[in-house]
Amino acid sequence: MSQNKFSTIKDYLLSANNATQDVFDIVGFNKPNSKKAYLRLGAKIQANTLAFKIPEVKFTNQEAQKLWDQIINKNRFLEIIQQLETNLYEFGYYAIGIMRKGDNYQISLAKVEKYKLHNNKLIKLAIVIDNFSSNSENFELIKEYDLTKNTKNDFVSMYAKQKATKEIKSLSQFPNLNFSYLNEFSDDFIPWVVIKNNYLGNSEIDDVDQSLFQMLDNCLECILRDNFWSNPFIFVIDNYNMDSATDVKDAIYDFGKRVISSSTMALNQQIGNPIEFHQGNSNTTHILQKVDKLNYLIKDQMFFKMNTGDFGTKNMHNAEFENINSNFNDYVEAKANSRESYYQDFVELFLKLANLQSDFEIIVPNSTKYLKSKEAIYNVDSNGVLLNQNPQAQIAALEEEESDD
Repeated sequence: MSQNKFSTIKDYLLSANNATQDVFDIVGFNKPNSKKAYLRLGAKIQANTLAFKIPEVKFTNQEAQKLWDQIINKNRFLEIIQQLETNLYEFGYYAIGIMRKGDNYQISLAKVEKYKLHNNKLIKLAIVIDNFSSNSENFELIKEYDLTKNTKNDFVSMYAKQKATKEIKSLSQFPNLNFSYLNEFSDDFIPWVVIKNNYLGNSEIDDVDQSLFQMLDNCLECILRDNFWSNPFIFVIDNYNMDSATDVKDAIYDFGKRVISSSTMALNQQIGNPIEFHQGNSNTTHILQKVDKLNYLIKDQMFFKMNTGDFGTKNMHNAEFENINSNFNDYVEAKANSRESYYQDFVELFLKLANLQSDFEIIVPNSTKYLKSKEAIYNVDSNGVLLNQNPQAQIAALEEEESDD
């Protein structure tokens, strides 16, 4: 029975990968990770579309309005919601909370471990509020709220979870660390709102066929390696024991040794041309075509906004682009509408902590309410050009709708 070097395609691919992985062992050469890159890009896009400005909250109670404005300014609320949108895109759901200590209000974000709702009320919640290390082990500090337990404990429960093993440990096992600054008195409600990224509670990147990222990474690796494969192959004639042959090889890598002394007769009669370059063929152009197609497929499945680069050099009218990006626009509007419901719960928490009562209205950027506002209708691009072709007609329709109400 003959033994083949590669018995299966899998063996061949593994061997080929091992044979060329030295390129990525060089400092500064990293293997492509398109999924991670798209995750970061998608998170930035979401923050820019849903949190480019603070949600507008209008209270009928001016005392509540004044206090709210002070709190969001002091807590840098815009940065908080931008980070919230980034985390939502990565994890699928995240929590935003508000705590009161005297006259101070603190707005915070936390990663959700688990939660439970009953009649649309949050009754259980476990969140990661900090990270720490002890004896070379890394831990997450978990705060757990549970309104279903009848406990005499005045404080909200806290414990540590080992990151690697997921082992739960009591904070009493860390006597050298002080966690008292995180103590929080128990109450009959949980001062947090759990927000879902979308109706599925996941990241859009999870909806993409994962093989597309694998193919894209493979193509990007090939482009990087093509830089080496398509470089000239250098042939130095050194079958004769001549110093010039060694000098030629040294000169290839050292520009300070470009002048080489040699005998003309020896070159002509013995070795001829001492060096030859054979140019390899580059495949980068063909690979880039595959990369463009893969990027289009990934963007399409992630509801990314398309641009001219995603369709080659094809000329398109504005109406065609609007139709192509309709999925993106509708998806963003749906998310913004959902955020208004979550922020309503958050504002109600604020009123409860402040012992105030007030009716209020919320408008989140890019929600249906916002898109009907004069601010959105008169929106301009970076060059000051109106994005809407007929703003006067839209304003007239808006005023007519308001008069009917």
